[in-house]
Amino acid sequence: MKRVPLAPDQIINHEYPYDLVVVKDLKAEPIWARFYEVTNNKPFMCTRAGEKVWRLADVDPERRTGYDWYGYWPKKVFEAYAKFISR
Repeated sequence: MKRVPLAPDQIINHEYPYDLVVVKDLKAEPIWARFYEVTNNKPFMCTRAGEKVWRLADVDPERRTGYDWYGYWPKKVFEAYAKFISR
């Protein structure tokens, strides 16, 4: 994820004067999506209307910046699991 500055005339959500875009970074740690399609394990997001979309760019700006669609949450679980099975 990368924060991208917006020009003042582009700001739609005044709480977040930036936008978020997905960028490919081969050096980055693994990142997980908040939601995955069960049948194919493909990450998805939702619009305010409840429409399922497959790209962060297709989410409305206030939902794109005001919600954690991607994150590193599972990392702690994997670390705890590694400790658990090594006992």
